[in-house]
Amino acid sequence: MKMFLRRCTILLICISIIPTCISGCSNGKSDDVAQELNFQHAAQDREVGITQSMITYEDNYAYGIHYPTIGIAEIDNIIKSTVRGFADEFISTIGDYKAHKDDELAILTADYKTYLISDGSDHKYVSLVFEKKTSVPKNNIHTENIHTMFFDLNEKKDLQFSDIFKPKAEIEISKQVVNYFKNNRLYSSMTGSDKFKQNTSEDIENFQSFSFNGDKVIFYFDAGTLFGIEEGCVEAALQVKNLKDIISKDIFNAVFQTEDMPEKEETETQPSESTENNYPASIPSGSKYIAFTFDDGPHREITPRILDTLEKTNSHATFFVLGTRVGSYADIIKRANSLGCEIGNHSYSHAKLRNLSIAKRKSEINQTNKLIKEITGRTPTLFRVPYGDFKGIENDIGMPLVQWSIDTKDWKYSNCTGTQRERAKQKIVASVLDNVNGGEIVLMHDLYDLTAETFEEISEELIKRGFVLVTVSELYEIYGIDLEPGIVYRTPKRDQTTNKTPQ
Repeated sequence: MKMFLRRCTILLICISIIPTCISGCSNGKSDDVAQELNFQHAAQDREVGITQSMITYEDNYAYGIHYPTIGIAEIDNIIKSTVRGFADEFISTIGDYKAHKDDELAILTADYKTYLISDGSDHKYVSLVFEKKTSVPKNNIHTENIHTMFFDLNEKKDLQFSDIFKPKAEIEISKQVVNYFKNNRLYSSMTGSDKFKQNTSEDIENFQSFSFNGDKVIFYFDAGTLFGIEEGCVEAALQVKNLKDIISKDIFNAVFQTEDMPEKEETETQPSESTENNYPASIPSGSKYIAFTFDDGPHREITPRILDTLEKTNSHATFFVLGTRVGSYADIIKRANSLGCEIGNHSYSHAKLRNLSIAKRKSEINQTNKLIKEITGRTPTLFRVPYGDFKGIENDIGMPLVQWSIDTKDWKYSNCTGTQRERAKQKIVASVLDNVNGGEIVLMHDLYDLTAETFEEISEELIKRGFVLVTVSELYEIYGIDLEPGIVYRTPKRDQTTNKTPQ
């Protein structure tokens, strides 16, 4: 029984230790939203493969490693061998480490993302990106690392840097990576250090961690490699078209056929001029439009602050609310509705819907729709799946499923203080202002003080730039797209040509 209780305690600690050690602020969501107490894989849109997990709890350490199986034995064996190596390296690092208290446990977490590209025929490639976080408290070891792999699915092999980039490619990559960080508002002031110069120099070893995602090639750098450890892992996203002369022809062609593949991140395009005639009469033409969405509320203090910001400029947003919170904050929902904001459904209890029966999924949705209609007189027309994890259940929802094209990750910084808070604010602001040109759907959470504060700054700047803040439904009406049940939507810039996002 004593061992059982100890392992239960380990389970609780595992979800909180790593992020606080790396960033100096909590990486967990507010207590307002129940979190599952285990090593969770963060599901992504258009994920390639099936998630597998390697989870171990011992007296002195614990680890949770998630990885995909692609369905090709040769590649799956390479991936499994790699993640087994993660665990072995971790165990070797801690040696005979002893944790005499629960907060002294050594912990390793590793999660992944995948990105698919294709040459437009049958030739496909997959980028696999692992993020590893290690904490060994008594030994004062706290690390955050990236490990990448790139697979040719047809040839069933793991491609290396030299298979993808031409000889001496590191010279041009170094130049563009340096320029990327020097022109980035978050890092420009830190690019004069010796370690930045050394680790972005024309050394091929500096650029071994990379992935291809949409029309970009992303180079990754471990925490502390270029900047302070508190910055975590950082990445430089370069346009593939600007690297055409140093990338193999096969890979280059595959990148620019990505839009034909249902699993990929399509290259974003601007709305055609013909959509101008589809603008609602209430919205001035000639402007740029963006939809902010707020999840997990309402909150008694934060949501009203966000509504105050919206009301000052006659702007709109979409609030994806939880059924468990609707009844307690009916007045806030009424106010949002009266201001022209949209109330969407985010389930009743923020449950992981893929783990529920169809009947329970429908109950989560229908119960919340009923509660919202009792307050606003309108049945919600949009749904956002908790955790964004809709894979395989789209047709069970019975409503359009709204994802996002910009994730501010505001929840990561909810408990930051002091200089960490100011740095977090800069990151949230930059995540939006550095990535918008119209048509985006932005994800935030109306649970945190920092969210309300940064939204005020972001919206003020966007309005100065000529943006109009609208609801998700208004955004799609502007682009002339009908929202259909069971279809997943991320941004009308991708969805407008087919009237739906391919699954």
